[in-house]
Amino acid sequence: MREREVLWLSLILSVIGIIFLAYGSTLVEPKKADIKDLEELEGVYVSVTGRVLDVISSKGNLFLKIEDRTGDVNVVIFEREMKRMGLESNDIRKGMVLVVEGVVQRYRGEVEVIPESITILESA
Repeated sequence: MREREVLWLSLILSVIGIIFLAYGSTLVEPKKADIKDLEELEGVYVSVTGRVLDVISSKGNLFLKIEDRTGDVNVVIFEREMKRMGLESNDIRKGMVLVVEGVVQRYRGEVEVIPESITILESA
């Protein structure tokens, strides 16, 4: 009888785990946003599409300015994140269109996106 109880308990916990996983996966989807709306989305995981206006490489980090039809924003890619994403400093150039998924932060009063992923939609 003890085996049946353990089996049922295992089954119930497995179903509960699957439900939590399904719910949790919806939480990591980025919020699609226009750049003009980022001011109100500090701390939110977002997806922004824009054209690269400027690229600066410094001390292994990459600093981008991207724009969409509503404005522009700084994107800061730290060296460790570049390595994790498999990016080199010359992979991103002015004129490229990117999808940036990351967290909106404020640094020295300016809104910026710290990316977790970058997808190149259009080369320069």
